[in-house]
Amino acid sequence: MKFSVRQVFVAVTALAVAAAVIYGVILAGSPRLERSRQFDNQRVNHLQQISFGIESYYSRNKELPPTLSALSTSREIYIESVTDPEIEVFYEYRPTGKTTYELCANFDLPSEISQPGISKPFDSLTSKIWQHPAGRYCYALDSKTGVVSQKKSDGCVLMKETKTGKVDCYGCAGTVCKDPAPGWEKYDAPSQPGYIGIPYSCGAAASGCELAQ
Repeated sequence: MKFSVRQVFVAVTALAVAAAVIYGVILAGSPRLERSRQFDNQRVNHLQQISFGIESYYSRNKELPPTLSALSTSREIYIESVTDPEIEVFYEYRPTGKTTYELCANFDLPSEISQPGISKPFDSLTSKIWQHPAGRYCYALDSKTGVVSQKKSDGCVLMKETKTGKVDCYGCAGTVCKDPAPGWEKYDAPSQPGYIGIPYSCGAAASGCELAQ
C-alpha cells in the first residue's frame, strides 16, 4: 500500500502535534518542581551558613548562641537568613549540650532531587552530610568538630540503660526532643505469653516523649 506525500505530511504533522501536547503536559509540573528545588537548596545553604556562624560564635564566646536571633545580629558573623525562604519562619535551633546542637528544617524534596543544583564547591563528604529526606529533618552538629550525625526528628523510642537496666523513652515529639546519655540502647519490651514484667509503652506527649507503665 502506497501513501501519498500529502498523507505522509498529515501523519507526521499529527505526530508532531501529539508530541508537543505530551511535552507540554510534562513541562506543566516542572516550574513547581524547580521552585521546590530552589527552596530546598536555599534551606541547605542557610543551614550551612548558620552552622559556620555557630562555630565562629562558639570560638569567640566559648558558648553556644542562645537563639538564632542573637547569632544573626552579631556584627562578626554573616548569615544570609535564619528563616525559611518559603514560609518565613525561623529554622529550628536547639542546643543539646555544651557544644552540640540541632538545626531543623522542612524540605519539599529528598536531597537526591534537590541537591544537584546546590551551590559548589562541595566535596563528597559534605554532600553526604547535608543529605535529607522530604519533610521535617534535623541535623545534629557540634560547634567544635562539625557534624555529628543526621537525625530525623520523628517518633519516640523505648530505650534501656545497659548498666542499670533502667528503661525510659527518648526521641522527638513535635519540636521537643530528649536524647539519651551514652550507655543507652534500643529496648524491645518482651511480649511473649507468660511475661510478667512491667509493661512499658513509649509515646509522644505535649511535653515530649513520655514513658508509660
